[in-house]
Amino acid sequence: MKAQSRKKRLIHVFVGILLGCVSASPALAVNISEFVTLRPYVEIGGGYDDNLFELPDHAPLPQDAENREDSYLDARAGINADIHLEESLLNVDLILKYEFAYLKYSENTEYDETKNNFDVDFSLGSEYEEGFFKDRMKFNLNDVLSFIPIDEDEPMFVGNQTWKNEFNAGVEYNVISKPRTAFILGYSYGRDDYGDDDIDVWSVEDQYEKSSELTQDAQTHTGTVDLKHAINSKLTTILSYSYEFSDREENTGELQSASFSRQDAEVGLEAKLTPRVHSNVRLGYSLTSYEDIDGVGQDDQSSIVGEVSLTGKFDQLTLSPLVSLGYKRYYDENDFGDTLLTDDIFGRIAFKIADGYIVTLSADYTMENRELYDDETNNLTLGVDGEFEVVKNMRLLAGYSYGNHQYFSYEFLETRNNGEDTSHRFSGGLEYKVARYVLLRGMYHYTDQSSDSPMDEYTKNEFVASGRVIF
Repeated sequence: MKAQSRKKRLIHVFVGILLGCVSASPALAVNISEFVTLRPYVEIGGGYDDNLFELPDHAPLPQDAENREDSYLDARAGINADIHLEESLLNVDLILKYEFAYLKYSENTEYDETKNNFDVDFSLGSEYEEGFFKDRMKFNLNDVLSFIPIDEDEPMFVGNQTWKNEFNAGVEYNVISKPRTAFILGYSYGRDDYGDDDIDVWSVEDQYEKSSELTQDAQTHTGTVDLKHAINSKLTTILSYSYEFSDREENTGELQSASFSRQDAEVGLEAKLTPRVHSNVRLGYSLTSYEDIDGVGQDDQSSIVGEVSLTGKFDQLTLSPLVSLGYKRYYDENDFGDTLLTDDIFGRIAFKIADGYIVTLSADYTMENRELYDDETNNLTLGVDGEFEVVKNMRLLAGYSYGNHQYFSYEFLETRNNGEDTSHRFSGGLEYKVARYVLLRGMYHYTDQSSDSPMDEYTKNEFVASGRVIF
C-alpha cells in the first residue's frame, strides 16, 4: 500500500508539472540577432517499470537496490545556440548544446542520477570562388563530454559510469575546386580522455579499483585525400584514402591495447537512377598494423570493405531513406582496448498503405569478432513499425521486433560459455502534437527474453508518459 501511494503521488506531481509547462510556455525561438538563434526546451516524463533491472523472477536484486519494480520521474532541460556568420570571404558556424538531465526513482533512490551534457561544434570556412564546390578551406572543432558504462552488460549498476571526453580539430583544403571536380586534402587531430573514478560495480570491483584500469586515453592523427568527379548529371565517382595513427597511452590495466596505424582506400560510384531513387556502391581495402607491447606483437588486420545501398524518397512520405539495402565490413576499437571486426548486412523499407498510415520494415544481421578474446557473436534483428493518424495531429504508434543473439564471450576475464538469447519486444501508444512546439506522448513497452542462461531470462512491462516543449 505504501509503495502504491508513492506511485500515485509521483504520477500526480508529473501530470501537474507537465500541464503547467504546456499551458505556460510560449512557442518561439529566441533570435538575439540575425546571426544568433537560441532554442531552449523542457522535457518532463515519468513511468512505471515492473522489472527495472531486467532480472528473472525471484533473482536477487543488485547491490543497493530496493525493489525490482519502480516508478520514476525523468526531467530534462537544455538550450541550443546556433551562431552563423556569412560574409563574402568568411563563413563561421558555432553550435553550442547544453542539457541538464534529472532521473528520480520512488524506491530505488540509490539509482537517482543528475547529468550535465555539453557539446561544442565549430567550423570556419573561406570562400575564394563560386561554383558547385565553393569552400576552399574549412576548419572544424568539436568536443563532446559523455558518460559510458564500465560494465556494458550491467548498465543499471550504481557507479557503473565514468566520463569520456572526445575532442577533435581538423582542417580541409580544396586543391582543385571546379563545378564537376573536387580534390580535397585534410588533417584532423583527435583525443579521447576518460575519468579516474572509484569503481562501485560488484562484477568488477574485486579486480579493479579505478575505472582508468579499464580504459585507455588516446590521441589520433588522421590525414585524408578525397577526389570527386561528376561524369555527368547522373553519375559521380569517388576516390578516397586516409591514414590514421592512434597513440594509446600506457596504463596499468590488464586490458591495455597497442597503438596502431590504419590505412583505408575506397572507390565508389553514386548514381541517380531516377529523380527519386539513388544508388551508392563503394568498395575498399583496409589495413591495420599494431605496435608491439613488451615484445609481444599482434598480427596485422586486413579486409575488403564494401557497401551497397539503394535509397529513395517520395513526396507523400517524410521518411528518408525510403529503401536502404547494404553490406558493411569494418574494424572498430572500443573504450576498453578491444578490437571488433563487424560484418553488417542491413535492409529497410517504408511504404504507405493509406492516407496517414505508414509501415516500416527493417532487418539487420551482424557478425562480430573480438580480437582481444578471439570470440564471435551473431545478432539478428527483425522489426516492423507502424504509424496511423487517428485525428489531426494525433498518431497511433505500434511496433514489434524480434532479436536473436548467439554469443561466446568473456565478462571481464571470466569465461562465459556458448549461448543464445531470443527476445520479442512490443510497443504501442499515442503521440499528440498540441501545438507547433508542444508534443505529448504515452507509450507501453513489453519485452520477453528467453536464454540458455537462466539469469538472462526475463519479462518486462513499462509505461511511459512524456511531454516536450520547445520554446
